[in-house]
Amino acid sequence: MGTLLLLPLLFIVIAILIGAWIIQLATRMVAGFGPSFGTCILAAVASTIAVAVLHWMLHAVLGPLGGLLSLVAGFLVNAFVINALVKMPGGAEMGFGKAALVSVVEYVIYIVLCIILMIVFGAAILGGISAMH
Repeated sequence: MGTLLLLPLLFIVIAILIGAWIIQLATRMVAGFGPSFGTCILAAVASTIAVAVLHWMLHAVLGPLGGLLSLVAGFLVNAFVINALVKMPGGAEMGFGKAALVSVVEYVIYIVLCIILMIVFGAAILGGISAMH
């Protein structure tokens, strides 16, 4: 029973670590510097919480019509959080434009990662289903 309670916590920790690594990779690709991993963890946690609250509020107000608006607003909030927390080596902000590009690269990496995981796990699930017959 205790293991089942720890699985969501383990999933959240792994998701935060992967998200921080992706922010670090995207920043290195776009801005040309690698921020510290701790800063990226802070940015991943803050961005996740801010975007989740924003999605909840937009869906509460607009209902199902808030989907696309929620996606665009979430992107802008993610770029704002990255701009505010991930600093250049001199300590200055990288600028909202670069932060938005970091966010675009971050989203592209997430999409590619999801497609790869769907292919791998989809093949495993279909293989398991076909083995049952």
